[in-house]
Order: sequence, then C-alpha cells, then structure tokens
Amino acid sequence: MEGSSQPQALSTVGFETAKENMAYDTQLLMHLPDGRPMVRVYLWQTPGITVSFKQTCPAHMAHIDHAIRPTGGGIVYHSPGDVVFALASHNHVHKQKPTHTLTMISSKINHALALANVSLDAGPLPGLKDPSFCQTYPTPFELSVNGKKICGLTIRQFKTNWLVQGIIHASPTHQSLHPFVLNDHKITTKFDSSSIQKHLINALSSSII
Repeated sequence: MEGSSQPQALSTVGFETAKENMAYDTQLLMHLPDGRPMVRVYLWQTPGITVSFKQTCPAHMAHIDHAIRPTGGGIVYHSPGDVVFALASHNHVHKQKPTHTLTMISSKINHALALANVSLDAGPLPGLKDPSFCQTYPTPFELSVNGKKICGLTIRQFKTNWLVQGIIHASPTHQSLHPFVLNDHKITTKFDSSSIQKHLINALSSSII
C-alpha cells in the first residue's frame, strides 16, 4: 500500500440524502478515475442512518433518512457536520490484509485529529455493547473521546477492488436520533468539522494506498 506511485484522486462532494451519498461511493468504487485510488472526505448534511449491506433498516427507524452502505459493520448514526470519508482502490494496488489497511488508516486519522486539537481516549469504550450498532461496538481500529466512539471504520473486499468507509462524529448526536441512541453512546461534544476535514484530506491523501 505505502509507496504507491499513483497519486490519489480526491473528492469533497457531499449530498443531502444518505442514499445519494452511498450511491456516490458505489459509483466511485465501480469507476475509479484513471485507475487511481480514490479518497473522498465530505461533511454530512441531513440527520440519518446508514445500514450495512448485510442488514435491513429496522422498521421503527424507516421514517429516518437512511440508506444501505456497500460495506459491512453495524448501523451508523449520521448528524449534520459529521465528517464522512471513503477510500477505494484496485486490488492490484493494495496487497495487504484488510486488518493492515484499517490499522494504517486509523493511524492516519489519529494524526489528523491531533492536528485538529482533538484529544483521544486510550481505554476501551464503557457501556453496553451491541454489534448491530456501530456506535456501541468497539474494534481495534476505531477511536473514542470522553468514552464515546467518534470514529468508525469498515472495509469490504470485492473481486477486483476494495472500499473503506468511515465517519468521524464531529457534531453532537442530532436530536431526531436521540430516541434510537443509548445515552451512554450519544455524542455531546462539538468539534471543528472544517479543520478535521482539512487535516483528514491531507492524511488520507499522503501515499497510504
């Protein structure tokens, strides 16, 4: 992955709805520009959720703006101002195991957050765990602040390419999502989304793919 001679293509395009954003990631994955890796970092606009391709949207949440993600993981809550990102590449460019990829990306995100003056926790997440919901389920690649997961990552390998999707919860959990998020996992802090976006673009574009 490191040392790729091909520069990453960059997009900061964001759309109003979850379906538009997930469709755009899928489009990027299927049509990588000039055969190069793709990095997309954008700000989420409308409260909503995304659901793994292995799941269906729960009936009691179907009235919320929602979409199926082309990657796995649990249900993700999106609030306006959250920083959302995607990385896509051909398999011949990326020859590392998925865990290696996520570890490297997590390290880059950690560095970007430090530059944006976000102090991360060192310990595990407290509270109830439920693998159906990304916010409650810790992995070695994800990051937390004040006992709340603020960064989630997921990867999916396809036959000829792969896609990583992730989110940094830079905004408090939107009020419309409160009925569906346990109190232990609601984000209450507000970070500088634009600063995080800027540093994350620099980090994820620096020859990691």
